[in-house]
Amino acid sequence: MSRRLPLACGALLIAAVASAQEYRQHLVFRLVRAEAASANSRYNNVEKIFVMLDARGGRNAVCQAHEMRDLYGDKSVFEWETDLAEGDYFYVFVPDLHRIYQDPAHPYTDCTNNPDQVPEGDYARDPHPRAPGTCGPYSTDSCLVVVNPDRPTFRVDSFAPNAATIVSTASVAVQGTAAPGASGRPLDPASGSIEVELDQPYAVFYSADLHPPTLGWQSLPGVQFTAGSGNTGTIAATWSNPPEGLHRVRLKLRNQDGLESASFVNYVFVNRDNQPPIADAGPMRFGVVNQPITVDGSDSYDPDMIGIASYDWRVISAPGGASHGIYFVNEEGNDAQATCTGAAVVPLASGPVPRFWGSAAGTYLLGLTVRDTQGAASGESTVEVRLAASYSEAVRPRLIVDEENGQIVVDASLSTGATSMTLIPDPRNAVALNFNLSGLVGTAAMPSDGVYLVHALVGSG
Repeated sequence: MSRRLPLACGALLIAAVASAQEYRQHLVFRLVRAEAASANSRYNNVEKIFVMLDARGGRNAVCQAHEMRDLYGDKSVFEWETDLAEGDYFYVFVPDLHRIYQDPAHPYTDCTNNPDQVPEGDYARDPHPRAPGTCGPYSTDSCLVVVNPDRPTFRVDSFAPNAATIVSTASVAVQGTAAPGASGRPLDPASGSIEVELDQPYAVFYSADLHPPTLGWQSLPGVQFTAGSGNTGTIAATWSNPPEGLHRVRLKLRNQDGLESASFVNYVFVNRDNQPPIADAGPMRFGVVNQPITVDGSDSYDPDMIGIASYDWRVISAPGGASHGIYFVNEEGNDAQATCTGAAVVPLASGPVPRFWGSAAGTYLLGLTVRDTQGAASGESTVEVRLAASYSEAVRPRLIVDEENGQIVVDASLSTGATSMTLIPDPRNAVALNFNLSGLVGTAAMPSDGVYLVHALVGSG
């Protein structure tokens, strides 16, 4: 008897299950072993296959895995069926859990087992997931979204202002267009609502303050409904005096049966008071003449979180008569280089982490200015680059940092081939450090609590 194999590994066959209380979908998880094996050799020789499924935010515990049915009895196709309520889920395939947890007293269904017994390479992502992205805690987890198709749906491209727009006005017009769901039931013009989140989304931007938002959501007044073609409808409202930063906007609309639209959230970035970015040219750098050395301006930042558009580097001063250059390596690996002589300004180098070289030993002073995407420029940040004429491979520095009698002690006496040492506190330290040197040992008064950067140069002369 002939049989028809599915074309996709992990395909989902979906049918609606009628319910007066709650919408549910019937799903069939189907895995073609040969296709899975082409991506993961672990599936070449399996006895059983399991699917692990959980709601988004869950742990997807191994003990809750579901054994899939060997559809044809030859281990070529495996299936598992279930009914799911509306929501966001994630899932992953894993083979032979019964072999990994062989103790009859502690089968894979025992949640006291150590889940790390499953090798990481055993998990298989669905190559044809129903929803894009990675939704679980690991890269192998696939996404699944269950939504009642009868719900009205907002078109993403109808949202205004465009998600890439930076709002700089005192008020912003917010709108979105919805279409009826699969049932075709008309929209309810009086049901539209637009809500804005006054806080910035939690944990979107780095902050030392990790407290969750407290201001919550606010409904915009005066929401207007405009009927469109094909039974669509647009809701719109004006948001006056929006606070600075990134904010979520939530649109809702019901049909005439009272069924609310599928969840629709977009973002508005407000930047009415553009603050200039802050340039940071990085810590002191040390190198050898005519050899490239990297300077690092990647700690520069924009307080508005809009982003930095350009990094403008220049050489402010250099040893007399020295040639030098600032350049970067582009994506093809080719050097884009600019050079000059003396203390003249070097043409701009692109990027936060360019390379620098100089032809003479001594101290070079580099400057960095950054601009944000709105054109605001920072003040100039500087960094010293000190180049030596040469270095000796016979000298191997070894430093021990300790505290003794209320002083910081930097000891290089265990270095190989070293007879002298220079200690240079980084200019970016919060408190100046003044070291007294005695041979290969330096001492300084203990400063206040904090992190301090000190550069040590050891030599044989």
